[in-house]
Amino acid sequence: MEFATEAIGRTEFMMTPQDVQQKVINILQGVLQEAGKIVKKFPLETPLYERGFGMDSLDAATFSARLEREFGFEPYRDGQFPQTLADVMDFYAKAR
Repeated sequence: MEFATEAIGRTEFMMTPQDVQQKVINILQGVLQEAGKIVKKFPLETPLYERGFGMDSLDAATFSARLEREFGFEPYRDGQFPQTLADVMDFYAKAR
């Protein structure tokens, strides 16, 4: 299975699910580090908020903006709020 994606300012290319997962994790890791939250492991079923990765509303907004910049669209649109990293991955799998 491959993902077609177009990032703003980039040409369209094909990504594997593993590529998408790694990009999403890298984006999440950067957002968390900037917020002073050091996370070393990224299990897909970990909650994004509170007792999981501990994202607050500002972190979520930053994560959303960076996902949109990278992929051209993001899972927070239409009022959807993914609860886990797996939810984010499922969004991109369904969007392909």
